[in-house]
Amino acid sequence: MNNKTVVNVDGQNWYMFDLKYTDCDGRSFAIPFYATSRDHAACIVDDIRNTATLGDQIIEIAKC
Repeated sequence: MNNKTVVNVDGQNWYMFDLKYTDCDGRSFAIPFYATSRDHAACIVDDIRNTATLGDQIIEIAKC
């Protein structure tokens, strides 16, 4: 993920937000993501909450 807190895509600013969660051992984690506003970010979190599934383990990250 890029390290900019704001990115512009096709003339629209996207701002970085955190999706925060706590695991069963009480440890806190945050996953950064981009949204156009706080309301949009809330909708994205709802979408993730309702549709998330576990994917495969990531073995390697290719540098471009």
